[in-house]
Amino acid sequence: MTPGGMLYNAGPIRKKIMLKTKWQKETSYNNKSLIEITMMRYKKLVGEKLFNRKFINQKIESALGSLMLNRMLDLGKPISVRV
Repeated sequence: MTPGGMLYNAGPIRKKIMLKTKWQKETSYNNKSLIEITMMRYKKLVGEKLFNRKFINQKIESALGSLMLNRMLDLGKPISVRV
């Protein structure tokens, strides 16, 4: 096995050896998953591509999409009160 192959296989082998939660904490798996879900929501809401040609307009379009997504997330969150 080549050294590169050993490095490639080290991740899955290490994952099997370590406990799943420890592996998730060490690799920040949960954060990556949350980022992927957020990007999926954004693409479903706004679309997969930008429609404006000019860069400044693309920045505005992205900002508006982010504002819409944040507003939708805020509306869906329950208001919790500490008792």
